[in-house]
Amino acid sequence: PWPIDGVRRVDRRLQAFDLPPVEALTRDAADGRVDKSLTVDAVVTWRVPDAVAADTFVRAVGSPEQAKRLLAPRIAGRLATVLGRRPLDALVSVADPAAVDARAAALRAELLADDAGQPLADQLLAEYGVELVDLRVRRFGYPEAVRAGIADRIRSERARKTAEYDAEGRRRAADILSRADQEAKTVEAEAKAAAVRVVGQAEADADRLRAEAFAQDRE
Repeated sequence: PWPIDGVRRVDRRLQAFDLPPVEALTRDAADGRVDKSLTVDAVVTWRVPDAVAADTFVRAVGSPEQAKRLLAPRIAGRLATVLGRRPLDALVSVADPAAVDARAAALRAELLADDAGQPLADQLLAEYGVELVDLRVRRFGYPEAVRAGIADRIRSERARKTAEYDAEGRRRAADILSRADQEAKTVEAEAKAAAVRVVGQAEADADRLRAEAFAQDRE
């Protein structure tokens, strides 16, 4: 109606974007101090749910591109806060597929839970007219600045393991050689003792035979 002479169309379909890598500090499981730094890749899905939200979206945001620019820092901050409360092992050390799924579900629930008394999704809907449908972490990694140091530590650890295996092999080889030498000496001593017994028995038999022969015919 007059005086409106234009239409702003709002796409209410589900939309998604990749969150820029977030750097987060994890906590040491033992004493709660800052432990390791991780980079986190996540994907965000959102939409404008209804006409009321569309009005808020037009007034506060304006376009999907602007929505990404507004949502990214808010969600990245939330992600860094949640991850900063968890130890590194709770994020990356699970090997059982079922446990991995359970861990991802728990992390997602915490990301979408209350933040300063109000769920993040409710905040975004009220401020921007955007419904946060899902937030999923896709990958954990180490920051580029520390990867070289991590690689050096891995090589150092491998070298230490190699030295341990080499030392253990040498120790076992020495034990085997020592046992073999001891067994050889034992066998040799037993053989010499048996030889002495055989020779002594043979000499005794010879003396007996000579004595018997001499007794029968002294000439």
